[in-house]
Amino acid sequence: MTYRSVFRALLALVLLGALGIFMVPQPVDAVWHIVLSERFAGSSLTWPWGNWTINPNRPPTGSGPPYSWGVQDTYYKFNGMDTHSLWCCGQPNSLDPFQDNYPPGTVSWAKWGPINLSQAVAAQANFWFYCKTEPVQDYFRWGAYPSNTFNMYEYDRRSGVNTDWLNGFLDFDSLAGGTQSMLGQGSVYIVFQFVADGDNQVNVGAFLDEVNIAWDDGMLDLEAKSPFFQDMDSTTTSTATWMEISFPPNDAPSISARRW
Repeated sequence: MTYRSVFRALLALVLLGALGIFMVPQPVDAVWHIVLSERFAGSSLTWPWGNWTINPNRPPTGSGPPYSWGVQDTYYKFNGMDTHSLWCCGQPNSLDPFQDNYPPGTVSWAKWGPINLSQAVAAQANFWFYCKTEPVQDYFRWGAYPSNTFNMYEYDRRSGVNTDWLNGFLDFDSLAGGTQSMLGQGSVYIVFQFVADGDNQVNVGAFLDEVNIAWDDGMLDLEAKSPFFQDMDSTTTSTATWMEISFPPNDAPSISARRW
């Protein structure tokens, strides 16, 4: 071997070592499976659609009572894309939330499913709601249940008057005060209910918008992103676009596309 060959080999090792100083590994991400992203952007005449069911199961047209959850376009969570939400007494669509209150004795249910959580190690839901009711006696509540019935293990409820839209959250692993978990269940339903007693102390009621549900299978997203040099055995791949959704307990869910 000539001195020139030895010099080239040593120079290559020095350069690779220098590159290794600057290479920083990127953390992997959990794999969240998005199963629902619902804005209720549709006609009240076609509600309920998809995997939604309501009780009482009233037709869109006609008059009540009893009333159930229905689509309206007076109150909604602004997102720049649509002007609809669910109202606790919006079906039949003979009432107008701009001028009408919920009737005394209203009890209405809305649920969506089934959700297969048999492989889930975590599952969460985020949504927005607006609530104006008689305090305590009338309320809006939400939870989940492992069968296709209008029942629930309650996660939380709200009553009284909100001054603005609030972000609601549901952890499928901590229902009924932490005594019930839906993880490992193959047929789970998210459930919303509005309840009013029989007196005349009524208000506009509860509105529901932008329901998002996702579950984590415990695996890691190993899709490579833009390479950062750290050590000599790091690998590189081409750039890729991937989607992520975040479900922090105290913030609105956000879906974004990243370019790496």
